[in-house]
Amino acid sequence: MKTAISILALPALALIFSATTAVQSAENAPPPPQKVVVHLSHFGDNLHAVNMALKIGTIVAGGDAEVVMFVDLEGVRLADSRQPNDLKWGTSPAISELLAGFLEAGGSVLVCPHCAAAAGLAADDLRKGAKIAEASEIADLFLSAQKVIDY
Repeated sequence: MKTAISILALPALALIFSATTAVQSAENAPPPPQKVVVHLSHFGDNLHAVNMALKIGTIVAGGDAEVVMFVDLEGVRLADSRQPNDLKWGTSPAISELLAGFLEAGGSVLVCPHCAAAAGLAADDLRKGAKIAEASEIADLFLSAQKVIDY
């Protein structure tokens, strides 16, 4: 009888041990990265805003966050390869250098489809790292963001 109880107890102990180990592993796992949206509505009309959006976006992306720069209104021109890429604000590096740094830090650029159409911007005109959004992507982007930084 004792042998039968011992044999039945072994699987139960193994189940308890594996459940405890799984809970400990989940507790020790690093938290998922925060989702941050940098919203940019400017380009040539406010190079200071573009400069700040790219600099802050790069800093936040370097802090292990998932950073997406959502561009709309005049901001879509940041993603337009037909626009000049040597624009500067003050003594800061060119916008093209700041954009390259943002992308290298892991950031991405999502373009408002309505604003892209209004600006005559098609997928073939986009700079590297930019994508014209689908409506569902915009909803998911803002609803899942833990933080939104607006420029």
